[in-house]
Amino acid sequence: MGGDGGSIPRRVELVRSKQKPQRAERRVVNAAIWRHCSLTQDPLRPPIVSCRLGRLYNKESVINKLLSRSNVNQAADHIRKLKDVRELRLTANNSQTTSFDPLQDDSAEFYCPVTGLEMSGAHAFVYLWTCGCVFSKKALETVQDKLCMTCGTPFTADDIILLNPQTEEEIEVAKSRLSAYQHSVSNGKAKKRPAACVSTSATVSKQTVVTSSEGISKPKKSAPSTGPTSSSNSGQAAGLSASHQTPSSGPAHSIQENPNVSSVYKSLFNTSEEAKRQPKSHWVTFNPLYFR
Repeated sequence: MGGDGGSIPRRVELVRSKQKPQRAERRVVNAAIWRHCSLTQDPLRPPIVSCRLGRLYNKESVINKLLSRSNVNQAADHIRKLKDVRELRLTANNSQTTSFDPLQDDSAEFYCPVTGLEMSGAHAFVYLWTCGCVFSKKALETVQDKLCMTCGTPFTADDIILLNPQTEEEIEVAKSRLSAYQHSVSNGKAKKRPAACVSTSATVSKQTVVTSSEGISKPKKSAPSTGPTSSSNSGQAAGLSASHQTPSSGPAHSIQENPNVSSVYKSLFNTSEEAKRQPKSHWVTFNPLYFR
């Protein structure tokens, strides 16, 4: 009994049990993950894409996320390029009733084209990474074939992605599949890089050897000069002009004797007849012909 004015304490007031964590209603969770983008929480609208974790996104939201690097969201941290998501090929439900409250609207926007089940969260749905076709998990278990039931594209067990996994086991399986895919991609890039580097270095070394072999020329022994210095100048002029003229049938000792060169080009050199008949030497070059 109380003893403080006649109050009688109840057992609820004396014994306090540990409170259980509050859980959201199933309908609220389904409306959030099956009708809204996991990145921006906007209503889903085509084109709709999904990642390897099975989450649903608006393609526009994913593109904006990739363009603006400052927008960091843990829900899509594993999406670094458009190849990390797949556009879904969904079957629209024409019998859906338009309602502003998704909690009161039981009909889904999409359904399975094989079994007719609505994609509202009451049934598990999967999609194929190879083609993006979506159908219920029940249809996949019923048809034991490795071809897509919608478009006929072949697939493997690794291409089957569960949409919006709910249990902890399903979430762990999706995360392990994603980590295995990222590991395989990184190993593939690591294997390609050394091969490319080796081929590039081999090409560079080959080009260097060819260039060095072409660039190095053996020095020619000069014959003892018996005539005036003008012969050396004419030889140098002939050597310089040889790089600009077209290859001739036979070797030419002087530019003046080359039949493939025009007379205008020959008049530029000191060995031409016009240059020899000048009263004084050229104002740029030093011609020793005038100091005999």
